[in-house]
Parts: sequence; C-alpha cells; structure tokens
Amino acid sequence: MIIGNITGSDVKIMHLNPFFYEKLVRPKFLTSALKKTVEKEFILDNKSVLDFGCGTGSNAKLFDPTKYLGFDVDSGRIALAKKLYPGYKFKVLKTDSLSSEKKQFDIIFISATIHHISDSLFKKYLKDFKKVLKPKGRIIIIEPVFCKETRFNNWIMTLFDDGKYIRYEKQYLDLFGKDFSVVVHKRFKKCIVYNEIFFSASKKEP
Repeated sequence: MIIGNITGSDVKIMHLNPFFYEKLVRPKFLTSALKKTVEKEFILDNKSVLDFGCGTGSNAKLFDPTKYLGFDVDSGRIALAKKLYPGYKFKVLKTDSLSSEKKQFDIIFISATIHHISDSLFKKYLKDFKKVLKPKGRIIIIEPVFCKETRFNNWIMTLFDDGKYIRYEKQYLDLFGKDFSVVVHKRFKKCIVYNEIFFSASKKEP
C-alpha cells in the first residue's frame, strides 16, 4: 500500500506502525487467499513484476524474488520489507515519477494502493506505467470499491480506511482512459464489510 505524502494532500498519511500493519492488516492467510484469486486468472511464475505501493512487502511472496521489485513512498515500510523478505528487492519512491526505472515488466501489481491516490496523481503514474510495462504486459489491480447496493459497507469503509479516494467501479476503470483495455475479473467481499474489485489493464496496440 502506498502511504505517505508526495504532493500535498494527494496521498494520505497512514499512521499505523509498519510492524502492526504487517501483523494486523495483512496477515499471511490474506496473502494466501490473494494468491489463489490472482492465479485463477494469471500465470505469475517466471514473470518480472513491479509491485507498486508494496508497503511492507506483504505481496512479495506471490512472485519470483529474482524478478521482483517493490516500490513505496514510505521509507519505514520499505525498511521493514527488506528485513521481512531479504531475497526481494525494494526501493523508496522519492518522487511522483518512475521515470528513472529503465527495466520493463511483465506485470505491474497494485493492491490496496490506488484508493490512497488522487485522480490527477494516478494519471501521472499511469504515463510511467505505459513506459515500463512490456507490450503484452498486464497491470493487475485489487482495490476496495464502493457499491450503490451496499451503503452500510460504504460507510464502514469510509469510516475506517485511511484511503481518501475509494471509488465506485466505473471511476476506477475510467482512470485508465482510452490507452488501456480494462477487464473486471471478480467482485468480492473481504472481512464481510469490505467490497473489493479485482481487475486488470493492458496497453492498447497502436
């Protein structure tokens, strides 16, 4: 999860200690469930991966350590990620750009991150994603989502989630604009009161 403040209020600061975040918010059984969900749609083995908003590295175990790179703006979470997953590579994202990253990736993985980022800032990142994603690569996204049919869930998510930018499904998909093809793979609930959406985006061929 991306947490910190890059440009004013574009990204909301999350105050939970990285250690407690790893233990309480992202326990290992949730990572195992996430892996099963994603692997029903995508082959993850032997794929180069950019984990955008990697936080404490909770999702690193989904991927080959030799082909993995995790980015997050929070240096404290990156420091913990390096201790917890020593075989994996992590970097602090110090600006609102990935322009210094020359490598191209098969997968850009984004989990519980976009809802911390404003539309304008995410569209800046999206330009970088186009540069670092291989021609047939995929952006894989899992985010909390508002639903008109579940007003109580929406209220709970607004109350307890530090993300300022939880969106409705169409709002998430519209972020990717005309340059990407978007596919929704699954809609589900996490911990009963959290609506989640699992979707992917690929670059449209010229």
